[in-house]
Amino acid sequence: MKLALAARFCGQLVGVELALARMKDDHGEIANEAADLLFHMMVLLADAGMSLDDALEVLKKRHG
Repeated sequence: MKLALAARFCGQLVGVELALARMKDDHGEIANEAADLLFHMMVLLADAGMSLDDALEVLKKRHG
């Protein structure tokens, strides 16, 4: 449970950093922050016994 809370908090912070990087239009920083966000999301999913494929399946259902 602690891992999930830590990953969620870090993911939120990284999401903010990604938005800030986009505002600066720094492609290198955008890629770095996006990678961090994906990493934290995957840690949170793994802690819940899930994978990125589970989230992608939801997107497929929503958007065909």
